[in-house]
Amino acid sequence: MAQTASSNLARLLIIPETVFGVTPSTGDVQTLRFTGESLQFGITTETSQEIRSDRQISDLIQVGAEASGDVNFELSYGTYDSLIAAALGGTWTTNKVQNGTLAQFFSIEQGFTDIGQHIIYKGMGVNSLNLEFSIDSITSRSVGVMGAEPIRHDSSEMPGTPQDPTSTSVMDSVSGFADLMVAGQSYPCGVSRVTLNVDAALRAQRALGKMGACAINLGTLNITGEIVVYFSDGILYDKFIANEDLSLTWTVKDKEGNQYKFNLPRIKFSDGSVNAGSLDQDVELTLPYQAIFDPTSGFTIEIERVPVTPGP
Repeated sequence: MAQTASSNLARLLIIPETVFGVTPSTGDVQTLRFTGESLQFGITTETSQEIRSDRQISDLIQVGAEASGDVNFELSYGTYDSLIAAALGGTWTTNKVQNGTLAQFFSIEQGFTDIGQHIIYKGMGVNSLNLEFSIDSITSRSVGVMGAEPIRHDSSEMPGTPQDPTSTSVMDSVSGFADLMVAGQSYPCGVSRVTLNVDAALRAQRALGKMGACAINLGTLNITGEIVVYFSDGILYDKFIANEDLSLTWTVKDKEGNQYKFNLPRIKFSDGSVNAGSLDQDVELTLPYQAIFDPTSGFTIEIERVPVTPGP
């Protein structure tokens, strides 16, 4: 029996593109840490509508396709910085990235190393970034990508020798979570869950004579999420009812001390619910939020990376 691929020996390689859909011939290839992936070339088909006297179908025709999928991960310092910046449409400047209008694309290669099969996805933009910070859990979620097309090879098509994966610790939402503040008020023992969802609203531009996308265009950046707090007073609920502008900030770090600081200077709660669900449970206030442009700071979101200070 022929050997079949094992997920334990799969790898993902990534390199930024300077020309959309063209894998660079030189450059630094990053080996991504990941917990799972769902990259695929989704092909749209149509059944022939020809009328036949024998009642049979003449053909199944490929009429369109889209390269897309998710890469699932556990957050670790320095691993996904390029993809985080791409999701926001910005660049890291003095260890900070804000939302912007820069379109960035990557070649991403699936490598099934035990059977020597490699599928390279070209022109891949970051369409979404999702992070979840919950009690008793590792900080995790996914990035969603979409782009031009995949090509299968019997050997890797990435240039040079891939860099080793980052070795920083996985961040958790217990000892690694700190400094959450809503409207300038801290909640040291009152928050059970925070999520961040970035939707770049990418859209594929298609053309006659081509199966995959010939270009990827940026759409409206939509940043949403949810805060879940233990219900102890009516302050945040009243702010939801009043449709008030609020700020939201929090920090997550690894055991070495490397940090990411999330700053959303202006949000509004889009909903609010507080319920006694059943016996022997803490009552929680669930507040979905929408981040919006802040004219004072000039951005909707800023993420700061803070590397641990090297010792003497």
